Amino acid sequence: MKKIAGFTLVEMMIVLVLLAVVAGIGLPNLTQMVRNNQMTTQANSVLGAFQLARSEAVRRGVPVVVCGTRNGTSCDQTGWGQGWIVFANASGTGNDPSAAGNEVIRVSLGAEGIDASVSGGSGTVVRFAETSLLHANSAREIRLARSTCGPERARRIQVVVGGRASVEEVPCS
Repeated sequence: MKKIAGFTLVEMMIVLVLLAVVAGIGLPNLTQMVRNNQMTTQANSVLGAFQLARSEAVRRGVPVVVCGTRNGTSCDQTGWGQGWIVFANASGTGNDPSAAGNEVIRVSLGAEGIDASVSGGSGTVVRFAETSLLHANSAREIRLARSTCGPERARRIQVVVGGRASVEEVPCS
């Protein structure tokens, strides 16, 4: 009689139990890694918008503004978590990307569930002068965090007067 090779039922059950244990340990870490990557991506995208605005201000010779948006067409004070608009601001004042003489350069919509707060300066937009310096009444800090902030922590994007922007991880609060 010929012997048939294969796995026994006990061997299959042991393998399935081991796979369940490994999956039970790994899935929560995977979820947290995805949340952390979303926060990092969002912060780096805002940082990229600042760098684009700064270089476009010099290239075009007019002020360039970055503002938060919820709908992708107009600026609002609290929309930084949902998206942002970069636009050339030929008049040098105002926060309306669709105003006469203004040209929208880029619109980005962010991730769901990320909130933002703006501080520093006297405005809620980040405005770069044609010299690449930060405008006097420009916002200086954008803070991104989830409403259920956890181990992924919050991100703070700071812009110094010279126009240089940086991102850092900060505690939730």
